[in-house]
Amino acid sequence: MRTTAADQYRVTYWTSEQGLPQNTVGALLQTRDGYLWAGTRYGLARFDGLRFAAFVNELSALNSETLNVRGLVEDTRGRLWLHSWETLVCFHQGRFAPVPLDAAPFPGRIQHICASRDGGLWIAKARGLFHFNEGKVERVFTVKEVAGSFCGDVAEIERMFLDTQGRLWVKVSCFTGTQTSWHRLNPLTGTVEALADTIGLATEDIGAVMEDRAGRLWAGRPGELLCWDGRLSRFAANEAYGNRRVEALAEDKEGNVWIVARGPRPLHRFAHGKFTGFGRAEGITSPDDLRCVLPDREGNVWVGSGAGGLYRLEPRPLVSLLTGSYSAMDEVYSVAPGRDGRVWLATTYGLVSFHAGQFVVYTNFAGLSDPGGVLRIRPVFEDRAGTVWCGLDHHGLQTLRDGEIAPMDSPAIGGTARQRVQGMLEDRAGSLWITTQQGLWQRHAGEQRLWTTNDGLGDNEVFGLAEGTDGSLWVGSQRGGIHHLKEGRIHRYSVRDGLLHDNAWPLRAEPDGAVWVGTPNGLNRIRGNEIRAVTMREGLFDNLAYALLEDRRSNYWTFGNRGIWRMKKAELQAVADGSARRVLCVSYGEADGMVSSEGNGDQQPNAVALPNGELWFPTTRGVVIVDPEKLRDNEVPPGVVIEEVRVDEETVFKDGGVAKPEIRNPKSETNSNSEVLTAPASMPTGSVLPASSPEEPSEARQRMVLPARTPEARYQL
Repeated sequence: MRTTAADQYRVTYWTSEQGLPQNTVGALLQTRDGYLWAGTRYGLARFDGLRFAAFVNELSALNSETLNVRGLVEDTRGRLWLHSWETLVCFHQGRFAPVPLDAAPFPGRIQHICASRDGGLWIAKARGLFHFNEGKVERVFTVKEVAGSFCGDVAEIERMFLDTQGRLWVKVSCFTGTQTSWHRLNPLTGTVEALADTIGLATEDIGAVMEDRAGRLWAGRPGELLCWDGRLSRFAANEAYGNRRVEALAEDKEGNVWIVARGPRPLHRFAHGKFTGFGRAEGITSPDDLRCVLPDREGNVWVGSGAGGLYRLEPRPLVSLLTGSYSAMDEVYSVAPGRDGRVWLATTYGLVSFHAGQFVVYTNFAGLSDPGGVLRIRPVFEDRAGTVWCGLDHHGLQTLRDGEIAPMDSPAIGGTARQRVQGMLEDRAGSLWITTQQGLWQRHAGEQRLWTTNDGLGDNEVFGLAEGTDGSLWVGSQRGGIHHLKEGRIHRYSVRDGLLHDNAWPLRAEPDGAVWVGTPNGLNRIRGNEIRAVTMREGLFDNLAYALLEDRRSNYWTFGNRGIWRMKKAELQAVADGSARRVLCVSYGEADGMVSSEGNGDQQPNAVALPNGELWFPTTRGVVIVDPEKLRDNEVPPGVVIEEVRVDEETVFKDGGVAKPEIRNPKSETNSNSEVLTAPASMPTGSVLPASSPEEPSEARQRMVLPARTPEARYQL
């Protein structure tokens, strides 16, 4: 089943074939403008969510050694800093500039850099670290002052980070061995405390340390994850990354801890006291070869590898249950709640019961020559007495009670085995209503009746049922419109009355007596004798809607053949009332966790809202579960960045730097970007072209704005 925590993420990767300068990614950073920066062994890359911009020639022009980008930071002034082993570089206003370190108090390579609170940098070399601000060296600490007698003359500073109190945590390692030691340095007072003394535990094998947003300290070591918040918590990781060294730690937007370690599953998430591993089976195809991890502000997790490029783990808000092709869960037609908390699923190959995390499959239906063959149970329904009703293609209506399956025939309609049962509903009075291709079957207290065109139906092929608050019944049909059955009389609504299509089915009966109706052309709302329409022109994600479920946040949810989407109840009602012009829809598809975005909605019940608030949707590849209470929308506003300004095809502004001092031509082009790293292709973009131009906006020009006749003036970009 697709029920593991790893299935909650969609893994995407990029290599040099997709625009990376090189496939070894050892440094990652998201700057305040929303860009993702990746440092490789052969240049720097900037990612806007759709494509990479590679900076290879720019760095190579400084010196070839600068191409090996080892670290990235952004200072408090918004400048980007990067370093190789030998060179420090600043990127500001579109230009890369090397920064001399002639006054550095220590020789050798640059091991690590981090931004300080005052706009400067802390720079670590093997023999010590120092503060560097506007070309001046301030506050110098030797490795011996930081680490004391640890490893003696062969101690080297390896990395560091600045905590929320402005203190530096410094990792010191032995040049001749594998031992490491972490120390906390107060730059203002010069006092140093070893991590081992802080937590009261030997720390020679701790590979990575980080501070989370709550101020807790996390440390990773072979076989164990440690947390210090005034007391020490220890979490065994033997079944996660085992006795392997931890390379990096990071905290994501939801407070989960991500761990990079050696091994076949080199990436792990620690959440709610449990580890979840990610390896080849989950889409991380670079085992034992990850270098760095960076959660971004939108909830994605980015991972750099030694040879496999860059990975993104994007949270999936939906959960799909699927056992695989040609299994009992391969195609789900109908979902129905049971009395004891179980959920019934009508599928291609059997009736499935889900209860307390366990699945039970029933296939021994009457009349089957091959018990393992195709059943195609279309609708499933459990009545108030606990009997489960199933409509099977070519095998009629059958019931399950106390573990026994029995066929159910109806003399009133000549045997249900010769037709297709399409929907079922039990009303408040205890009648069971069943829609078929020959009419509407009513069963009550042992009495049976078949309602047909002779009784006022517009078409005998009926499907879709909804009960109003007054006990009346709404019935859909294939070609005869929508029917309202009340007090033994049928009133029919059709295209002549304002329906969008005569193929219509009831979606939801409202407390005020109104009913929402689905058609291939959009939604209708019937209130009294007034029919209103809402379609894609008014903002619907799709005209086809199979259901209309309400969650606890006053949202409506529906699904069709293009995925699942939601909208605010008040907005949809306002559009139908005529007091609003558009409804805003939020859609979910395969990128969000659906194995297939194509829903199954011809049966009724189809999708259901369970008492626990979950919404279950049947699809052509399993059932999709949505818990609206757990959904987290991306609330990070997209940053709009002007990347380039061209005047008569000549660049005058690029990447924050002015290339030409004057703008005199009245016609200009501006390339702007919306920096969103989650589903950037879904962000609204557009084109504005001169009215005299016959050229239509194309996909390639969607992110370009071309104002017509920009007046000559000074422009602040």
